[in-house]
Amino acid sequence: MEIQKQQAVIYLRKSQDRKGQKYSIEAQRSEIKRFADNNNFVLVGEYVEVGSGAKDERPVLMECTSFASAHNIPIIVLRVDRISRKNSHLAKLMENPKLTFIIAELGISATPFQISLFGLLATEERALLSRRVKDGMRKAAEAGVLFGTNWEPGLKAAHEANRARGRRTSLSLGRSVYQLKKGLDRNNNQVGRPMSYAEVVVFLNTWEVAKASGKTGTWTRSECCKMVQRYNKELNHEQSL
Repeated sequence: MEIQKQQAVIYLRKSQDRKGQKYSIEAQRSEIKRFADNNNFVLVGEYVEVGSGAKDERPVLMECTSFASAHNIPIIVLRVDRISRKNSHLAKLMENPKLTFIIAELGISATPFQISLFGLLATEERALLSRRVKDGMRKAAEAGVLFGTNWEPGLKAAHEANRARGRRTSLSLGRSVYQLKKGLDRNNNQVGRPMSYAEVVVFLNTWEVAKASGKTGTWTRSECCKMVQRYNKELNHEQSL
């Protein structure tokens, strides 16, 4: 018996029009076509855009979503950040009942909630690491570090600043793990079912969510539990002030 294939369109995006990018248009197209073949999709349209994922107004994405919603077919992308690098924009698209996004890297079973949460974690991780580097460099400069040297007092101040940023990063990830466990979105609205710590660990490792150290695939139950406990302690402290 011949298996009936489902129609779909694909959306490909890169930030700059240059060669050598990790997620080039060709690389995205190749991975998505392999995914489509393995999951019985027939591709009836391709939309290619060169532009920043931080922008909401992207003509090609708007054209793609209009076509997909009008024909009631899903949009396949390689990664969550190909859709958007802004949580608010991603959430808006995920909440649209006329749109269905399939993320090739996450698999066909990933739910809109999981896609949104993964996008939130990835975006927050990038923002935290960026702030951590910038704050560390600013603190080091204020302490007299001459970059490119090994001046000890300045380096010590920079290390202390980085450790402080690291603690804040850990607390922020603890909040995200707490929300994942409780089935909450970033505004603490109930959008999914609560999960056990074992399920949280499987989710974080399966989707390769990075720790504060940048490592992926090594989350443990005790680690998640401690992060949530630290977050709850900090939250209770703030509420008591």
